[in-house]
Amino acid sequence: MNKISDEIDRAPFHFSQTILVALMIMALMLDGLDVKLLSYVAPSILKEWHISEAAFAPALAAALFGMAIGASAGGWMGDRWGRRKIIIGMLLLFALATIAISRVENVALLATLRLISGFGFGALTPNALALATEWTPRRLQPRAIALLSASSPLGGAAGALIALWLIPSLGWRGCFLAVGAVTLMFALAILGWIPESVVYLSTRGKVQRAQQAWRRMFGGGIPFDPPMQEQYPYDKARPVPYGKLFVRPLLRLNAGSFLCFFSGYYISYAFSSWLPLILTTSGFPITDAIHGSLAYNIMAIVGAMISGSFIARLGSRAVLSAAAIGSLLALALLGMLLSSNGWEAQMTAMLALVGLCGIGAGLIASTVSAVVTTAYPVEMRATGVGFGIMAGRVGGIATTLGGGILLSIGKHDVRPLFLVLCLMCGVVIFSAFLIDRHIHRQIAS
Repeated sequence: MNKISDEIDRAPFHFSQTILVALMIMALMLDGLDVKLLSYVAPSILKEWHISEAAFAPALAAALFGMAIGASAGGWMGDRWGRRKIIIGMLLLFALATIAISRVENVALLATLRLISGFGFGALTPNALALATEWTPRRLQPRAIALLSASSPLGGAAGALIALWLIPSLGWRGCFLAVGAVTLMFALAILGWIPESVVYLSTRGKVQRAQQAWRRMFGGGIPFDPPMQEQYPYDKARPVPYGKLFVRPLLRLNAGSFLCFFSGYYISYAFSSWLPLILTTSGFPITDAIHGSLAYNIMAIVGAMISGSFIARLGSRAVLSAAAIGSLLALALLGMLLSSNGWEAQMTAMLALVGLCGIGAGLIASTVSAVVTTAYPVEMRATGVGFGIMAGRVGGIATTLGGGILLSIGKHDVRPLFLVLCLMCGVVIFSAFLIDRHIHRQIAS
């Protein structure tokens, strides 16, 4: 009896599948836009409320904590109640929370709403990845996940442009109201169309609903012969107990993905949070520091988008290892440049090295996302993805809170921070070999 995944592999890639992936990309872009919006409007809020940056910090950190909790809990909820329900529910949750932020008058309420919206951000991601992957042929999955991985940072970049456009006319409150309203309309618009994963439904024995989802996606042109159970496609010699995440067959995948997400996002958030300060304290003017941050973010998006092609040609272990080694070399050179007297004027060298670090971070984040999204069995896929993303958020919290301490050692000496970042690259290399369920070259192609 053929598996549904095999049927999807054999069928021509349908226009409806393209639409589904595009909708998940849009959902994650809205996620990234909402996440970054507070940092873009922060100066306006500080001025209106007459508060300091330190007093405002809990509001900025609240979303990270919410995302860490949401990624883990949302993955479990998606495996229990379905990807579609959680995607729609989380879009509605952070849309309403974002709209409510437009009415707040103090940091405490703002932080509470950001915690709630952060939960929605975190829970959306593993379910969007799982749903899009389960409707995509295996040969195209790495490329689809690469696009999905780049969606959130693309949304963040779009948020900067939207903030520049809306703040002068609507103010910071109008920005939150507009973004929340767009997210709410998007959630309502896709409510009646987006199908549940047919693979997920088959694992639950819901054959009739699986048939309905299949017809919604493909019409009547492709026959449907449902199996009752999906199995892990790459390693049938090591079956996984149904619905169990923390079991021996998944031990190396769990440990390796946790370490890879944590260390990869530690590096990424270090640049997102501290790069302007790192560059200005190393002698670069603020305009050059902003250009450095822009170069990093653009190249991180590029790295995420090209990861699918590299995985198809080389396999995920080789891509993770090469990206980590390249990042290690770039970080070492950048640390040497920034800590050496007389290098302040080397704008070109700084931009090149920062850009290389961005490409490496994008490759690592997208590749490990592809690994966990395809490696976990269907019945626990969203939980496994959410577990990894939670580890990444914890890494982000660690570097956001700990980066200032490392930079304060030796009066803003950048070397302690860059030493830790280089060690994190080593952890990524170790985790690439610890993970035993990689996407192999012949499977990805």
